[in-house]
Amino acid sequence: PRNVQYAWAHPSGRFLYVASSDGGPGQAGTSHSVTTFRVDPVSGMLTSLAVLPLAARPLHNSVSNDGRFLLLAYNNPSHVTVHPIGNDGLPGAAIAQPTGLDFGIYAHQVRMAPSGNVLAVVARGNNATAERPEDPGAIKLFRFDNGRLSNLGSFAPGGNGLGFGPRHLDFHPERNFVAMGLERQNELVVYGL
Repeated sequence: PRNVQYAWAHPSGRFLYVASSDGGPGQAGTSHSVTTFRVDPVSGMLTSLAVLPLAARPLHNSVSNDGRFLLLAYNNPSHVTVHPIGNDGLPGAAIAQPTGLDFGIYAHQVRMAPSGNVLAVVARGNNATAERPEDPGAIKLFRFDNGRLSNLGSFAPGGNGLGFGPRHLDFHPERNFVAMGLERQNELVVYGL
């Protein structure tokens, strides 16, 4: 119903979660949601099942490795929501999280590590402008325990994240590597995990 922000398939292949918003860069918008689609196993055709309204514009969504939780990242304000997925494939209301979680500046992606108990949130940061200094980028790490988050650590080269503008990361399916696109530096880097 609005501009697509991101889409992610359930590990079963039976559902597709599409985040959308009428907002955009520099525009908060007023209508934000995740639509759940059933995926036909033969034709691949999509059937809309339900729309979950959201309070802010989601930039990215993914699903936990075990298919039990929908994960959403938002840039303004920078944060993540975790929604339980029912047996019918539909996500429920966000799970309340503790205060004091550090999502960095401009959360742009949320992914679960292969271990299944750590979330990585890509905080892009922002380039400096004539009016303000650079906002540092980082990969914020969270312990993930049955949908609940707790601060685990932060990866920011140079210790402060200046000059580091990550956008997306992905985990190698068989080896302990993470590939990361650095938007603000126009680079692709690979790190050991």
